[in-house]
Amino acid sequence: MDLILPIMAVVAALIALITCMLLFKLWMKAALSGAHVSFPILVAMKLRGVPSKIIVNSHIMAVRAGLNISTCDLESHFLAGGKVESVVQAMVAATKGNLGMTWQEIVEMDLAGRNVLDVVRTSVEAKSNDHHEGNWSANASDVQLVGAVGEVLTPFTPVGTIEIEGRRINAVWNGVFIEEGARIRVVEVQEDRVVVEEAELTENI
Repeated sequence: MDLILPIMAVVAALIALITCMLLFKLWMKAALSGAHVSFPILVAMKLRGVPSKIIVNSHIMAVRAGLNISTCDLESHFLAGGKVESVVQAMVAATKGNLGMTWQEIVEMDLAGRNVLDVVRTSVEAKSNDHHEGNWSANASDVQLVGAVGEVLTPFTPVGTIEIEGRRINAVWNGVFIEEGARIRVVEVQEDRVVVEEAELTENI
């Protein structure tokens, strides 16, 4: 009976030592990859039940791709029930494909149950096809498009093609899906994309 407490203390110490060694290995991997994560943050992940290996590997992937995604963003998405690795992979692909999609947009699609990697791949392919077909992309000087109403030519996923005044335009919707033939309204023109929302059927094109 007198040996139980010392044995338990030794076992607890061994578990703590092994855990610290594993966390140190992750910390070193992140540091050598240029994606520094502090050791206390790794310990906090462990205490919260967050898989530190997934978070660190995803953070390294984001940093290598030049994306500014913090470990807090990754943890928050995991705790919300999201697929962290898939979302980061999708964000990297969207950035390389110049889709202009934001982290929040991809996170929302993932939490809505969509396969974000398939969505991004489809959008990249659609943009490539549109480019060969002569579709037009926006620039900051096209602010006159704000308020214009048009029609969806290709389904938004969330990138698609619209037609306004006879022009085919690449655009982005902040929601999950708009079907072909739906009416849309331009709400914002940024440097490299047109942002739209669904319009009322009574609004004239």
